[in-house]
Amino acid sequence: MVSDYELMLSKIQAAEEAMEGSGTAIRRVTMLGDASIYIASRPFEKFADMDTRAGQGNALRKMYGDEEARQMGEIMRRCHKSQRIFVIRMRPELSRQSSAATN
Repeated sequence: MVSDYELMLSKIQAAEEAMEGSGTAIRRVTMLGDASIYIASRPFEKFADMDTRAGQGNALRKMYGDEEARQMGEIMRRCHKSQRIFVIRMRPELSRQSSAATN
């Protein structure tokens, strides 16, 4: 099942990268063995940018067709045990400047 999931993730990444304004990175986390934990990060400038990113299913259907997109959705539902979404905002005023930036 893991190989099906990894194949599906690579297809999702390819479809999202074909979208305008994309910036998706999918990474597998393996610490102290095979944890089967994956992280997908999608940078955006403002929350309104997320509206265009919400159509992942549309990107999959456009690139792979309705049937394959449906199959990928089934793999996703079968393989996900849990999912969490975090929004991280950069706050330069709270960040330490590197010594190179101050020289």
